[in-house]
Amino acid sequence: MAAIACTPTAGTKTRPSSSQASANPPCTPRARAQSSTRQAVGPIGMPWPPPDLPVPSSRQHAVLSPRAEPLTESKKRIITIGIESEFELDPRYEDGKRATLAEFVAALAIEHNHLVPSRHPRMQTFIKRKDSSQYAKWCMAEEPSITVAGRPCPPWTIEMISPILVAYPGSKWREDVEATWKYLQDQYHITTNRRCSTHIHLSLDPFYTTPEIKRIAQACIYFEPAFEAIVPPVRRFNAYAKSNWLDSPTVAREDRSRSELIAAIEGAVQVDVIARLMQYRGDREYAWNFWALFRRRTIEFRKPPACTRPEEVLAWAELALSFIQACIKYENTTQLQKVPPTIGGLRWFLSQFTEAGVNEPKRMQRLWWGRSANAMVQPYPQPVGFWAWEVAARSAMIERLKRLREAEMKQSLVLARRGRAPFW
Repeated sequence: MAAIACTPTAGTKTRPSSSQASANPPCTPRARAQSSTRQAVGPIGMPWPPPDLPVPSSRQHAVLSPRAEPLTESKKRIITIGIESEFELDPRYEDGKRATLAEFVAALAIEHNHLVPSRHPRMQTFIKRKDSSQYAKWCMAEEPSITVAGRPCPPWTIEMISPILVAYPGSKWREDVEATWKYLQDQYHITTNRRCSTHIHLSLDPFYTTPEIKRIAQACIYFEPAFEAIVPPVRRFNAYAKSNWLDSPTVAREDRSRSELIAAIEGAVQVDVIARLMQYRGDREYAWNFWALFRRRTIEFRKPPACTRPEEVLAWAELALSFIQACIKYENTTQLQKVPPTIGGLRWFLSQFTEAGVNEPKRMQRLWWGRSANAMVQPYPQPVGFWAWEVAARSAMIERLKRLREAEMKQSLVLARRGRAPFW
């Protein structure tokens, strides 16, 4: 990586003395053992992540999970979470200034590992490579897509990637997130630009089955209007988080309604077919990225905006976690489509599957503030992915999708006015 030159700015405060800074608690043998274990293995005691899977092309590869037997009550699911946060960092103190991004990341990580108590995950001291598969520590990565060209640094535009966080009754993963974010807030000015966003990766152990992936995909399509209403305007109709319905190749070519696409997913027998119904092959820039199932064994939620505070990050992570939990538990699409695709309908849907000790619904309250329970926003078609088409054909396709959008809006409004909780 070429070094990025940067001249430190004057007038920056001096860092408090070490006596004023937070000190680590004693590093006991038990703490050292826990830290070593966290770095060496994944969240369930297995090397992480598993090897990349080939994109399936035949029936025998249709189910990604080796599990065939139904789950029993004794086999509780563990949910794993990965959070990618894009933002800008500017040191609050003069000794935090560095001339290159690599030096900046190294200094940030060393100070993090000194100030954050050792019971929380450590931070990697070098810039994460894009092809790296290590997720035992917090790490920083370059993200050229969010860099503002021609602007001097600091602030440094950067992506922070969490270690694999594990959600189960009584787990402390939220405290790990809060500890690292508190360090950043204390030592840096955290800002964002219009290109920044937050991505949440979710997986299960035992791994998703094909029927579960179907139900998740169908619910993602169905509740699109609610998610569009929740996110701020900068993340609506966003080319980096496109609609899995209007911008899917199937709908673009065949003008399928939302319910018709849900039915097509129901008939799919292979996971790669489900992914192709939701998005272009290999194109991750959709609201819900199902191609991550093959590369990272996760489903990626790309709709959330950039965050500058831990409570914001945890609100979006809680929403994604609760949604996946609900999706693998609802019975069928007939039941699903009785719930209106509004913010109120989505909240009711999530509330039916809350698990004590795993979920903290109050963290999502900030997402509902100031928003009507009847609010919903239909996605808008994006021309991205259709540039190879002739201009006339592309324009005609977009007009067809707009008409399809209007028809869905009317149908959703009828359901919203007619429905009253409880919906089943």
